[in-house]
Amino acid sequence: MNKFDVVVVGAGTGGCMTAKTSAKMGLSVCLIECKNAYSIGDKVCGDAIGKHHFDNLGLSYPRGEELERVIEGIKVYSPDMTTVFTLVGKELHGFMINRHAFGQRMLKEALNAGATLFDSTQALEPIIEGGFIRGVIARNMKTGSKLKFEGKVVVDASGHTAAIRRKLPPEIGIERKIDKKDEIICYREIRALENEIENPNFCEKYLNLDAAPGG
Repeated sequence: MNKFDVVVVGAGTGGCMTAKTSAKMGLSVCLIECKNAYSIGDKVCGDAIGKHHFDNLGLSYPRGEELERVIEGIKVYSPDMTTVFTLVGKELHGFMINRHAFGQRMLKEALNAGATLFDSTQALEPIIEGGFIRGVIARNMKTGSKLKFEGKVVVDASGHTAAIRRKLPPEIGIERKIDKKDEIICYREIRALENEIENPNFCEKYLNLDAAPGG
């Protein structure tokens, strides 16, 4: 049995921020992630993020290999392409990031703060005792052995998979499944262009209900 003050499931942005913040407060923290350490941060993402998020979280701005481009604003095109809104302002300033490099930075900051990483470890189910969540049962994906993590606080930061939340008993009162109406499926395609676009420092959004029904 591994005992910690805080057990965090998922080493994405939310999980790493939680682990970092808790560890900096002097708490013992473990971070459970099914990916191997190097693959953390390697995920499908829009890659664009507003500067204000870094400001609100007290994070340093991306730089070096983490920064792909500074974004100055957004251009929004109407369905018939005749109307274009150019949105520029302090709150719209942001960055295009290298998602993998950003994820690795977040992980490093959590570990530097004192969190302990258990990578290649899959969270299986919560440990419920006396109507409270007391920890997590997980599996080492390299050896197949099961592990128990005891925590005074358990945080499910596993995102859409909701590894722990989906297996909570109803009486705990936490929503276990997201309503399908609140989910959206996205498609991403990356293309290399022969020529630079006209305004590379702007994100362009095209509103077209034929190409994207519902928005």
